[in-house]
Amino acid sequence: MCPIWNSTIHQVALEASTSYSKYPSFPNAAERIKNLEKLSEAQFKIIYVIRDPVDLATSFYYHAMTSLEWGLGITQRLFDEDKLAHGLQSICAYSKHLDLYHRHFEPSRILTLHFEDLIHHSEATLNKICDFLELELKVKWESNLIHAHSSQGRIADFFEHYGEHVYPGLTREKMLAWKLSDAHREQIRTWAKDDSRILNDKYNLDTSHWTYGE
Repeated sequence: MCPIWNSTIHQVALEASTSYSKYPSFPNAAERIKNLEKLSEAQFKIIYVIRDPVDLATSFYYHAMTSLEWGLGITQRLFDEDKLAHGLQSICAYSKHLDLYHRHFEPSRILTLHFEDLIHHSEATLNKICDFLELELKVKWESNLIHAHSSQGRIADFFEHYGEHVYPGLTREKMLAWKLSDAHREQIRTWAKDDSRILNDKYNLDTSHWTYGE
């Protein structure tokens, strides 16, 4: 819980990039979040964002490679694609994650969004989030803010300050050219089919626009 939260002053507190909520690495995350809510003065709401698994893999790769905490020691070996693809099976098991949160929170307190909508329909999606959080904000959204944490920006900044020292011989162009192999994209596509079907049938989430890196 946010240590500075005060229900007499604050209307909302937000938390993002909650890696501790990943299942199955942290199997009881949804239950623990619910238990924490019981101890707080706030009503928790969950905003869950889903993304094309191959696009997520690429983003994860860029994020790890440009993070000194993660990247040191990887050198030009980069990632073992078998491990990366295997890890995605748990991270991108979206329907399993949603099942867990729906077990502890009412459907009205869970909003599931497509990452692509945040990027390409930013204002409408952000207004949808405000409605979900019952916030009345009369502001003009700055479209350029959505790209402040983009892979392109992270990589450019990384190579400007650290790149040649951390990865001798690795250029920005080489990093941006990285893609999952055809075999691993097919592997991801295969195991994602069942999850996509459940997302559509159970949660009315259309994933037909996912291209899996094609």
